[in-house]
Amino acid sequence: MGEIYLTGDISRGNGDSLRITARPLSSFVRFGGEQWDLDESEIILEDGTVKINGFCIRNGRQSVSIDGGASLTGCDTLRAGLANVDMSVINYFTKENYDIHGTTGGRAILISPVKDGFRAIASVDCDSLRVGGVNAGNLRAGAYWNNAGDKVNLIVKNNLEGREVLSATGTYHPAAGTMELDADLGGINLIVAQPFAGGVLSEISGGLRGNISASGTLDSLKLQSRGAAIDHARIGIAATGVSYNINGPFRIDNDGLHFDDITVTDDHGGSASLFGGVGIRNFGDIMLAAGLRMRRLELLDKGGSEGLRGNIAANGQVYVSGPPDALLLDADITTAGDGSLHVPLSGATSASRSDLLTFTSHDVAYKDPYEDVLAQLLEQQRRQVAQSESTGNDF
Repeated sequence: MGEIYLTGDISRGNGDSLRITARPLSSFVRFGGEQWDLDESEIILEDGTVKINGFCIRNGRQSVSIDGGASLTGCDTLRAGLANVDMSVINYFTKENYDIHGTTGGRAILISPVKDGFRAIASVDCDSLRVGGVNAGNLRAGAYWNNAGDKVNLIVKNNLEGREVLSATGTYHPAAGTMELDADLGGINLIVAQPFAGGVLSEISGGLRGNISASGTLDSLKLQSRGAAIDHARIGIAATGVSYNINGPFRIDNDGLHFDDITVTDDHGGSASLFGGVGIRNFGDIMLAAGLRMRRLELLDKGGSEGLRGNIAANGQVYVSGPPDALLLDADITTAGDGSLHVPLSGATSASRSDLLTFTSHDVAYKDPYEDVLAQLLEQQRRQVAQSESTGNDF
C-alpha cells in the first residue's frame, strides 16, 4: 500500500542513442505497519549504462540508498547502502513468524566495466540479532567478487557473548558453478532453531562443535566433518512433557548424518544411546536408519487434567527405518517400574474418572426365545396345510 509518483521522458543521448530518464518524486509505501518515504531522485538508462542519482527510501533512522552508475563497457562505480534497518521486516515477508529482531547495516560497491573484469564487494553487519526472542549474537557477512579471477570470496562470522561460535570461509566459482566452504563451529547455539520447530519442542539449548567442509557443484556437494559433536544440548518434547540432555559425537559425509552412540539422559536417572543415522542424498532423498537403546528412559511425564498424561519409563530398543513417508518401526520395549497412562476419549464417548477405559451399554429390546420356537412351529404347520391342499387339487 502507498502512493508512488514519478515523471519521465525519452530522448536522444550521445551518439544518437536512446535515453530513458525516470524521476521518482516524493512518495511513500506502507508494509509491516510502518511507512517508508521515498526521496526525489533520478534514474537514467542509456546505451548499456545506468545512472542513479540520490535514490533513497527511509523510515526514521532506517534507510536504503543507491547512488552512482554501472556500465557494460565504461568505467563507473555504483554504491548501495543499508543503515539501521530493523530486521523484523523479514517477519512480514515470511509465512511463519520466526520472531526475528535486530538492526542491520551494510554496503555494496560495484566497479565497472561489467562486461570485462568487473569487481564487487559487499558486507552486512547484523547487531543484536534475536530469533524467537533468543539472543543470537552479532552476525557479520562479506563477499568479494573479482570477475577477472572468476571467483567470489565469502566470509561469515557469528559472535555470541564475546565468543566466536561460527567462522565460515569459502570460495564460489560462478562460471564452473563450484564452491569450497569450510566452517568452524565453536558452540553455535541450538536455541536459534526453536522458532522453526513449529511448537514440537518446548525447550532447546546447547550447541554444536567441530568443523564441517563442503566442496563441489551446488547440486552435488561433497560433505565432511571433523570432530563434530553435540555439546550439552537440552531438548524438551512438548507433547510428552519430557526433557532430555544430549551429548556425543556425530559425523557428516556424502551418505548423510551418522550418530556415534550419542548419550541421551532424562532428569530421573534414565538413559539411552542413539545410534545409526539419517541418509541424505542430493539434499533431497532422506532415508532414516536410526535406533535408541533405552534403560529406564522416561517417555511421558505430563500432568494436568486435559490431554494425554501420566508417567511412563521404558527399557528396550526402538529402531526406525525407511523414508519419512513410509517409516518402519521395530520396537522391543517394556515398561520400567510403576507408571500410569491417562488417555482422554473422544467427545462421542463418555469418559470415566480414570480417563483410561469406559464401557457403555446399549438398550436392546428383550425377546422371549419361546416365542421364536412357537413362530417356527406355526410356519411349519402352515406349509404342511398348503402342501396338502395342493395335492388334493391334482386329483
